[in-house]
Amino acid sequence: DLIGGRTGDGRFLFRFYQDLNRLSTTRPSLRSRNINVLHSHNDNRVIAFLRSSGTEQTLVVASLNDRPFEFGYDIPVPNGGYKELFNSDSHWYRGNNIGNHGATLPVVNGQIAVTLPAHGFVVLQKVS
Repeated sequence: DLIGGRTGDGRFLFRFYQDLNRLSTTRPSLRSRNINVLHSHNDNRVIAFLRSSGTEQTLVVASLNDRPFEFGYDIPVPNGGYKELFNSDSHWYRGNNIGNHGATLPVVNGQIAVTLPAHGFVVLQKVS
């Protein structure tokens, strides 16, 4: 029942997939084969990688941790600023809304402090 799922309780998951598909089709870097794993930490269950296409760079940071990193999780990244484009824990998807709320995060001393949801991921675009 696709229509019922889209309008009933499944509407949050439907919007999640709709937004994620839109993001991947509008960002060439997310479809690129150019990938650079910047960070992986088994104990924290966090991975971060940078995808690039031409001058566009997109940072994906994912956590399988049972608790969020609400006060920032430091990831080594190239200099610049990174604007949050997508948060899997957004209230739009019936999540807890733990993330960076679309902010542009600065790189300080070669690292960025990303707020990460539990069992989720954020996608950030390099803007400078």
